[in-house]
Amino acid sequence: MTGLHTRDGLEQMYGRIETDGAGLICSVIYVDVDHMHVVNELHGFELGNELIVRIADLMAPPLLPAGALAARIAGTALRSSCRHRYPGGLADRSPAPGRSRSCFDRSAQETLEVSVSCGVSALISMPQGFARALAAAELACKSAKKHGRNRVELYACEDDSMMRRHGDVIAVGQLRAAFKSDRLLLYAQPIVPLQNMSLPASFEILLRLRGPDDEIIAPGSLINAAQRYQLLPTVDRWVASAPSTH
Repeated sequence: MTGLHTRDGLEQMYGRIETDGAGLICSVIYVDVDHMHVVNELHGFELGNELIVRIADLMAPPLLPAGALAARIAGTALRSSCRHRYPGGLADRSPAPGRSRSCFDRSAQETLEVSVSCGVSALISMPQGFARALAAAELACKSAKKHGRNRVELYACEDDSMMRRHGDVIAVGQLRAAFKSDRLLLYAQPIVPLQNMSLPASFEILLRLRGPDDEIIAPGSLINAAQRYQLLPTVDRWVASAPSTH
């Protein structure tokens, strides 16, 4: 529909790019339309699709530099890989995200108000570097949405909020893998009355995770991540249906 690459196509195209000397910096920009579901609900999916196509049409010079690669990797998200030469590193990184937000505003102001959030990350030449940069740019975009939308955020490993979000993403992956491989466990810890011994004892049910080396891991951050990514109902259903054997 958009004429852009898929994610696989983007990775394949990037793999063919050859760096041409020191000072070459690649940036990954993750662009996501804010409140796209509202556009679809108020104006219909036909207009929503038209909006995505118009945004995709902007993913070309002069908005993006010549040689940049663009792809649509989700319903409302687009990613691009840009190459630039900056003598001072990333301090003066590509102005494309800011220009893109302005162009999006102008392109849609005739019919509806549209804004986008952008996340930017540096791409370092290393094994799995491209996949990591994509994930980092997406995290930065989510941070931009969290901080008010219609803004650009740069991924920074020292940013506490981004580090927590990155940890949550890893934890969610671990939790989903645990569901598939049946590595969740329930423990029953007795609650014993200390004064009136005639009262019946009860139990507190505790969730645990079996690690890759069969170590028993307390849920801790997994529960926080499940809450952030709406997985708690799945956890609740598993607990309600799984018998305790410990």
